[in-house]
Amino acid sequence: MLSLNTANSYESDLNLYADYMKKNRNVFEASDIQEEDIKAYMSLLKRNGFSSRTISRKLTAIKAFHEFCFKEIRQFRDDPAKLISAPKKETHLPEVLSKEEIQLLLDSIDNSTDIGKRNLAIFETLYATGMRITELTELTLSQLHLKQKYLIAYGKGNKERICPLGEPAVKALNDYLINARLHLTKMNTPLVFVNYKGEHLSRKYIFKFLKEQAVKAGINKEISPHTIRHSFATHLVENDVSLRMVQTMLGHENISTTQIYTHLGNEHLKNVYNNAHPMSKKSKDLKRKEEENV
Repeated sequence: MLSLNTANSYESDLNLYADYMKKNRNVFEASDIQEEDIKAYMSLLKRNGFSSRTISRKLTAIKAFHEFCFKEIRQFRDDPAKLISAPKKETHLPEVLSKEEIQLLLDSIDNSTDIGKRNLAIFETLYATGMRITELTELTLSQLHLKQKYLIAYGKGNKERICPLGEPAVKALNDYLINARLHLTKMNTPLVFVNYKGEHLSRKYIFKFLKEQAVKAGINKEISPHTIRHSFATHLVENDVSLRMVQTMLGHENISTTQIYTHLGNEHLKNVYNNAHPMSKKSKDLKRKEEENV
């Protein structure tokens, strides 16, 4: 059973499809639509800048329409959409921070105040574990095992996983818990991270905090908690951690979700090659500039 929103989207898609057939292909009866007419419509959508995901959705509606006509209405001799394939999905590489940018962000946080100590602990925890933002805001004291340098995260479907913690994260968390959290909490709460009222810390605040820190650090990128998660995974892949291990640490159900980080790792390798190989364009440009300066 389709949701109301999906049904409305399909109806809109089919109305636009019918308009195209009438105005651009001079086809007024659905039974007269040919495979080349549908392909022409798909090409128009692509030229007009629609994403492969949107085109695939529109094609799903068109395929369902023609399949219904072919099976249920006798005057339809064939199904012209049957052999048309959906476009390949585009791979959008997520925004990632370099290790230097991570350090700039860390250095920009003033941890001399209670809020600053909390914010540093938030950032260190996000980068040390690659946690999702909801996993972090729902983190409780019983999930922390700082002496053993790990925490337990509860991901999608309430699935439990162990997240190792590095020394900087352990240090920041201890500093926050011992020297700041008691000043912020005004009620008995198991939550690790609280706002200035001692209440549940919102996702919205963490988004805002990260954007403000990026400005302070002079980083001109769109930064969100997921950017830190992507950076965590990318830096692991760049340091030869296996994809299976990264999958486990991120809590991905399917390794195909984790495979995007191989693309990011490949981008890193390209950059290393371009900067280091004697026959690469970048390397030759640098060499030429050095010779000009001699």
